[in-house]
Amino acid sequence: MNHEMSIERLDRIEAILKSKKIQEFEIFFVEKSIYETIFLKDKTENQREISDFEYVIRILTQKENKTGIGVVKGNSLESTQIEKNIETCVLLSKINSSSKYDFPSKVNISPIITADKSILSDPLTIKKDLAEVLISEVNQQKDVVPTFLRFRLHSNHSFLRNSTDLKLDARKTYFFMEFSLKAQENGKLSEFWDSGYYKEKAHLNLHERVSSWARRAKDTLRAVEPKSSDNALVIFSPSVLKQAINPVIGLHALGISHAEKISRFNIGDVVASENITI
Repeated sequence: MNHEMSIERLDRIEAILKSKKIQEFEIFFVEKSIYETIFLKDKTENQREISDFEYVIRILTQKENKTGIGVVKGNSLESTQIEKNIETCVLLSKINSSSKYDFPSKVNISPIITADKSILSDPLTIKKDLAEVLISEVNQQKDVVPTFLRFRLHSNHSFLRNSTDLKLDARKTYFFMEFSLKAQENGKLSEFWDSGYYKEKAHLNLHERVSSWARRAKDTLRAVEPKSSDNALVIFSPSVLKQAINPVIGLHALGISHAEKISRFNIGDVVASENITI
């Protein structure tokens, strides 16, 4: 990432905001770098380096004891497009109303680094070394073969700037893996396919993770369809349960759902076990 280029882009957006006489604004700008290796079976198929950016503009319109907040997301630095984004943001701030709110003032905060310094200094080498370990672990598994693997390293540099001279930035690095392992036995074929994001190198835990992938692929070969029954116990994995809580329980727990009489819950109902932790 080019720090100077990011500052230039921020300056460009801020200059246009000031030229439009916007009194209260905030810019959240993120530079993204992605380093990716894709494997077909256990051979490198493709390697990519991707650089991208995006920004969010917030504008406030004060209204007696309330504040209107406009929010617009953009990914173009063309002056005409930035101006259109600002116009839309101003319009939204005028038609929205919320609790009284002001942007925070300038404060002294140390740089925030939630990044691996070795990744910041040499991302390509880190990606290459970890991808080789990943393939090595996969090839050591018995009775399974890889069909597809994607290993990706992310490096983000975020900037926050507002009309009260607040200027902050933070760096973050993390990983993404997508994989598929195939098992075959007595004419039966199974495939385990999964993906996930991981914050630290230690979280990858490649030896244990690959062993778990292989075990799941082989276990699927022995899976049998359950007998038909009107009374069955269903066990959800934590990842599935996590995805279900917000859209299912969350909707019915909203005050607006209760007011509009679409909630299946009554106030005071117990909707889940007290042993569940989030």
